[in-house]
Amino acid sequence: MRSPWDAPTLEKTLHRAFLLAQLNKVNARKEFFRVAIADIKREVASWTLTAACHEWRESQAIELKLARDAGESQRWMESQIREHDRVVKQELVAEEEVA
Repeated sequence: MRSPWDAPTLEKTLHRAFLLAQLNKVNARKEFFRVAIADIKREVASWTLTAACHEWRESQAIELKLARDAGESQRWMESQIREHDRVVKQELVAEEEVA
């Protein structure tokens, strides 16, 4: 089950809340709104100006490591490919179970 504030749900909620503030009233795919930050804060259940950013900080550390060591860079890319393949396989199995 999705969190009530996962990105797609949050986007849908904000779009509906600010529909009248949409700048392009002709093309709904042009997702620009004129809304004050205070209005957005009222719509969002929790709001923080200082995020922990654990994954971003860890990613920055990895980037530094990869920039310094070509061998490490190659190993990291290989591990990412394996992980991607694993996730894709897992998704295919889940889709087969649903079908």
